[in-house]
Amino acid sequence: MGVRRRSPLLEHYVLFWVRLRPTFIYSIVANYVVPLLTEIAPWYLSRRKIAQRLRQRRTEIEHQLIKGGLYSRLALGTYIFEAMLYAALVAVDQICHDRIEGRQRAIVYRLVMQRILHGDIGLIQRIYKKLYDVDLKNEQIAELIDREINGTIGLVNTTMPAICRGGVALYRQVADLYARRQQVDILAIIRPVVVQIISATYARFVTEDNGDDHQVEAAKKNRETVIDDIIENLPAIQCGNLQDTHLDRIDAVNQAICTPLSLPVLMVQNLSRALSTRGIIDFAYEVVTAKRVMHRSKIDHQTYRTVQNDVDYAVRLAVRLLRLLGDFYSTITSPCGITSILTSRPFAPSRRPSPTRKRLHFNALVLESVVYRYKSSGPFALDIHSQIRFEKGRVYALAGPNGSGKSTLLRIIMKLLSPHKGTRIMLDSVPFEHIDRSFFRDHISYLSHEPYLVAGTIIDNIRIAKPTATEMEIEAAAEAAGVFLYDDFPSAAQIDPVMPRLQQLITLAERMSRHPVLSQRTEEISGGLSQAVALARVFLRGPSVRFCILDEALMKMDALKKHQFILPRLLKWVRANGATLLIVSHDPNVFNQADHIVIMERGRVVAQGSPRELSAQHNPVYERLCGAMPQVDAI
Repeated sequence: MGVRRRSPLLEHYVLFWVRLRPTFIYSIVANYVVPLLTEIAPWYLSRRKIAQRLRQRRTEIEHQLIKGGLYSRLALGTYIFEAMLYAALVAVDQICHDRIEGRQRAIVYRLVMQRILHGDIGLIQRIYKKLYDVDLKNEQIAELIDREINGTIGLVNTTMPAICRGGVALYRQVADLYARRQQVDILAIIRPVVVQIISATYARFVTEDNGDDHQVEAAKKNRETVIDDIIENLPAIQCGNLQDTHLDRIDAVNQAICTPLSLPVLMVQNLSRALSTRGIIDFAYEVVTAKRVMHRSKIDHQTYRTVQNDVDYAVRLAVRLLRLLGDFYSTITSPCGITSILTSRPFAPSRRPSPTRKRLHFNALVLESVVYRYKSSGPFALDIHSQIRFEKGRVYALAGPNGSGKSTLLRIIMKLLSPHKGTRIMLDSVPFEHIDRSFFRDHISYLSHEPYLVAGTIIDNIRIAKPTATEMEIEAAAEAAGVFLYDDFPSAAQIDPVMPRLQQLITLAERMSRHPVLSQRTEEISGGLSQAVALARVFLRGPSVRFCILDEALMKMDALKKHQFILPRLLKWVRANGATLLIVSHDPNVFNQADHIVIMERGRVVAQGSPRELSAQHNPVYERLCGAMPQVDAI
């Protein structure tokens, strides 16, 4: 899929206009209409007008004090009241802004994650690889998505409204100064411009000169890494007698941190900081020009300060407007992957009733030909042209060496990948591409060798499959999956050979206290127990599971528990419910339990049949797989 180059700004407005029109209208009114209306409203409703009155009021009070007169309590009280009114308007504006921005950010995050969750596997990686021409890690992609969403929301709700407000405010301020142009001297205009240029130059110098500071910060982080490494690997360090080596590492890092700056550099930094932050240049400029400006414009000091404050404010508005325009241009021209994510075709359409759903009973999934390759010019990952038939109530095993295409085939069956032209797959005589993905996944269950567990207890993780399940239903599912067998259950090497193994399993299972097992946190359980927890979800879903896929999903379980308790329960459940079970495994003991085995190699089906038929064929791939692991005696 190609990366869409449509502006994230345009995509944002289209998205909110089509899907969230009330939110869109509310944000337009709050961000653009209300600020414009305040310009024609009374002064006590306009932040710009109140700020102008505050500047004038303060100048009057200061001038009165300079002349040695007494300040007016009324003037001071009015100034305080107007300052409080200004703060109240700022607070109201901030609350409205935060509410709108927070609401929009939550909506966009949800929509982006919805497309990711229902999208094609690898879609996100392809989008960002095309944008940056490099394979990014998942953490980097997550950071980019977060930055793009925040940048777009900030552009829409902060930058653009600020540009509009700033433009209007600058126009009104310049118009007001133009009306008083007889009092405005060119020197009064030059002064704030010169100050802004000096401040910008200093800021740029400080940014460039901060290289040493960045190196020191990097060295401090490196020191933290070294300390963490020492603490974590202390036994190995002591056993290897490597203490002096790590002390040398600490000394090297400390040397980098403690290296002092040269005297000329420090002098330049402090001098530039004094000239900028303490306003020396600004003050000196005013001392030199103030008298001249008052003489040329024939104004007193109070009028001079009022005009100068208004000119300073206009210049600050202009500088801020230029920065906002720069931010606007930078945001709309920067690479943005969320536009492609939001406009991608989701895999989960609306859940409207489909005519094909009534015809689907999952009686038979037939693969007549399957063609797929990951790169258009690369080799075929799958090139199957022999029929594979999966019927309900039967158990199938999918076997083959690593890289034979098993996982790719499973992803196509799961509708995670779209096969290429020439593929023909039918479910109950309905073409596979016509079947709703969401409906199909409602009736299948997939378990991988690395089960997906959330932070929490075992019972929380089982309940994910059916949030409305009762505790009794969860316990029954856990028991069927062998979860309770992991409560201090002995391994195969510890079983008393005198007692029949199956009887010992049953006795231990009946004796166990169930709730302590279910209350264990998933961060503390073994790999075998985690696979049992994932399997319990299948039992909890019950008859709604019509097709169950186990991709090495039992490989971490103890052989005795798996073959003499868990797997027989699973096979019995599958046949009793008329479901279809497809097991991917390298375990020959699993092959013996299957009704039909499909052997793959290099993306092709090289053999299939019952265990007895494949043994009679003396297929070399099957014989290698059967000889790869010792077998456990059947019950």
